Amino acid sequence: MAENLQTWLERQNSIVSAQPVEVTIGRSCFSNACLVTRSKPYQVYERSVKEGMVTLGSNRIDHYLYVAGRRSDAMKPNNRAYTWAPQSITPDPAVYHPYDEWYVSSYLDMVAEESRQYHPFGPIFMIGPWPVWKSGYYAGWKIDTGMPRPYKRIPLTVKGVV
Repeated sequence: MAENLQTWLERQNSIVSAQPVEVTIGRSCFSNACLVTRSKPYQVYERSVKEGMVTLGSNRIDHYLYVAGRRSDAMKPNNRAYTWAPQSITPDPAVYHPYDEWYVSSYLDMVAEESRQYHPFGPIFMIGPWPVWKSGYYAGWKIDTGMPRPYKRIPLTVKGVV
């Protein structure tokens, strides 16, 4: 089924590639998943443009994990961060940094019948990076900076599917 997910994702706007992967978070394993690379132009309202870190209109390359299926119960509290385990595949080093943390950036636990055409694989969730900037206003900020309690860090393993 990962090939079908891959084909569907690669037809979406701004998706450069979707590599089938197996994602393990804690004790939960998800085999219908893809590591997605997306390219989108930076917009005038983005802080990185305003601070001169990037040029307006230049392309941002993002990576995220698109997982078909429901989140495990252990993932449902929002105070979780995921760290890439050493045995994982590594995304493009130009945009991924080992000090970044990852989090559930969006999810859809139920899909209404009238929305099935937009979500043909049913419930999904996406795991995206929380970049830890090395300079600027947000330098050194982790995902839980300023929160009342530190987030629980959970290992994330991503393996390529052959």
